[in-house]
Amino acid sequence: MDTRVVKLADNSTTSNMGRYDGSLVLNEITYDVSLAVVPHLVTALLVGMDILSRHSDVYFWFGGNLPPVGFKLAAVG
Repeated sequence: MDTRVVKLADNSTTSNMGRYDGSLVLNEITYDVSLAVVPHLVTALLVGMDILSRHSDVYFWFGGNLPPVGFKLAAVG
């Protein structure tokens, strides 16, 4: 398969703008990854600090077998 073409979840395809081949570390687990840079693939999800500051945690479940990955928000000053 042409490495410039990326197949999406709905079986459509798009061209990539480049690649990153390297390591990604999340929760002290190192993953060897090959990431395609694809235009317009992700839509931003904005959750305001007025909502986030009311909660200790926000979760997204994906159904994987590994432990959760956590992200800390930078202090807003």
